Amino acid sequence: MIDLSKAFDYLNHELLIVKMSAYGFSRPALKLIYSYLHVRQHRVKINGALSTLNDTSLGVPQGSVLGPLLFNIFINGFDEIALKFATMQMIPLSLRMVQICA
Repeated sequence: MIDLSKAFDYLNHELLIVKMSAYGFSRPALKLIYSYLHVRQHRVKINGALSTLNDTSLGVPQGSVLGPLLFNIFINGFDEIALKFATMQMIPLSLRMVQICA
């Protein structure tokens, strides 16, 4: 099982736009999504004190309606990639196990 608890925070905007383009999203839609994600800022409030504004170049806005949708578009197909990677990694491991056990 893959832990996706912090994955929303690390979504790469450019890769998402490329993937959405490959799915056939129109240029105006891609520009709108890019402007929604790009050049965002955040800060935190602790004990009444606000931090300085920091630029955010990764992730989707938490608590938004679009965030989960964009994340699902981004990870769509990753199961196939993960399966291929796992299969490629298991073959050498199996061969090493045979050599160790022999």
